[in-house]
Amino acid sequence: MEFKLSDIDILSSATKAFADNDEKLKSLFGDSHPYYSLNDAIEGKKDFSAEKRSVLVNELKKQYHTILGNGPQDHLVNQNIELLNRVDTFTVTTGQQLHLFLGPAFVLHKIIATVKAAEHYKTLYPELNFVPVYWLASEDHDFEEIKGTRIFQHQFDWETQQGGATGRFHVREVVNILEDIRQKVTLNAENLSLLADLEQFYNNSSTLSEASIKIVHYLFGKYGIVCIDGDNKALKTQFIPQIKKEILEQENIQNFNAFSSKLEEIGLSLQLKGRDINIFYLSPGKRSRITVQDHRFHVLETDIVFSREELIADIENNPENYSPNALLRPLYQETILPNICYIAGNAEVNYWLQLKNVFEYNRITAPHLVLRPSVWIIPSKSFKWLDKQEIDGLSLFRAGNKKDLADLLDKTSDIFLEKVRESMALRQEIQDLSAEEKTTHLKELVEQGKAYEKLLKKIEQERSEKRIEKMDDDFKKLENMKAVYYDLHHVQERKTYALEMLIKYNSLESLIYNSLEFRPSRGKILVI
Repeated sequence: MEFKLSDIDILSSATKAFADNDEKLKSLFGDSHPYYSLNDAIEGKKDFSAEKRSVLVNELKKQYHTILGNGPQDHLVNQNIELLNRVDTFTVTTGQQLHLFLGPAFVLHKIIATVKAAEHYKTLYPELNFVPVYWLASEDHDFEEIKGTRIFQHQFDWETQQGGATGRFHVREVVNILEDIRQKVTLNAENLSLLADLEQFYNNSSTLSEASIKIVHYLFGKYGIVCIDGDNKALKTQFIPQIKKEILEQENIQNFNAFSSKLEEIGLSLQLKGRDINIFYLSPGKRSRITVQDHRFHVLETDIVFSREELIADIENNPENYSPNALLRPLYQETILPNICYIAGNAEVNYWLQLKNVFEYNRITAPHLVLRPSVWIIPSKSFKWLDKQEIDGLSLFRAGNKKDLADLLDKTSDIFLEKVRESMALRQEIQDLSAEEKTTHLKELVEQGKAYEKLLKKIEQERSEKRIEKMDDDFKKLENMKAVYYDLHHVQERKTYALEMLIKYNSLESLIYNSLEFRPSRGKILVI
């Protein structure tokens, strides 16, 4: 079953407007803006230089040689890296923080959606090549957000004293978590083999970035996904002009705020707040803000202070020390990749929309923006029961309370409720007519009506409880399914972790790959 994500209450107002092609939002961009036009995104990236392609390919080859050694040269990943040297090759990218064991289940869906997008675009433009890319947000420093995983109600957390960019963390301690999982979770032979492979990746990696690339390659390499770690001196060298401009001129924030205000003016939400300087400084164990005081540049939480000349020299000599935050990371990505599409989640679409003026100010072509599909995995037994009850997933998502659930089970016409609605409509009509007559009893009439309405609601609540009692077992079963699979306050793919899904469903990534067509902004219920 598939449905529009905007049909359920899961998206921010800005992302919903984008998914629904809202005219007010679209008018701020125009039909030819790359966010809305894949063709214009491709045209904007056709001038991506041969020099940049060469740097990108060389760094990817170094990265994969370090991680995978002398693997088969005909491997699809190696073929895709080589393709990036060609002027007719473009990337389709998604990205994520480096969670422990990949993190929430949506990371699996996100990667597969990117592979599927690249395949789809090849059918639209057969003369071009499209390489799926997974961008490691290795410089993020929000460790609390990435440190945990939960498997069948057991919580496992990575305890470490390390700080700074999480991609640089050593991962020796993760082996202890894997042993804890073996002790607390019932595992079959295939599960144990999976954990043994994960243990090898963490044991034989010097950083979290390295381990994460190995895991992504282990699960998705056969689909040609290419991982890239932007925490790289050669790649950041290409971003030096933007780093200088950001710290020395501080004009991106003005452009960012100006367009964010336009989104607010048409009633849309904002996801991101910028700073005067949206570049961090990386030092051992730290990722620190840069501030300006008395014409000198201070790196907070350190003793590092630069004059203007010293700062320029350090950026030119050590660009690897400078790390863009969420506002500038998309610009860095689009500077070093011939990227024509970004596959984004709800929050990402929201803040990419805010970046329109920032891309234009820096004269960098934005990519086509796509809200990724979402996946709900439902056991076939549960799905068959719902089908027997003639309850579809969309209705269950929308059910907001016990009465709504009872209505799904009992579809018989409720004469009492129909009469209540008729009575309410008639009361409102009489009240309106009385207001026109300017009767002195209007206030009393309104108060009596409120009391009448309150009493009817009590009667309706009593009747609803009696209906639920009669349904008993079926209602409890439906209520449980709502909580486990269809609760929009605890969305499955965000609250269930990838490792649990991989343990629970064998060859999960293949099942998703075979079942997921590239349908942006759609929800899919996958029955297993």
